[in-house]
Amino acid sequence: MASEWMSRPRGFDVPDRVPWFPIVSGVQAVGDLLDQLGPPPGFGHVYSTDYVKGWVSVVPPDGWEEADTVRLERLVNNMDDGESEP
Repeated sequence: MASEWMSRPRGFDVPDRVPWFPIVSGVQAVGDLLDQLGPPPGFGHVYSTDYVKGWVSVVPPDGWEEADTVRLERLVNNMDDGESEP
């Protein structure tokens, strides 16, 4: 039985012709997990690309403006390695 992520509709970056082979696909999935943070933003398991825009689109404070978003993005992007997520 195919994995749930192979069910339709598939993600925009999963070709329709990608088949599911129990052992082969499992090994490929493990390989993908080993390099999960290597792909460019928007792919793989890199979820930390748009924290600020996501937050602002859901719960912006009263009076929040585009300049505030830009300032907060700069702050988040310039945090020390120990203070931010990968």
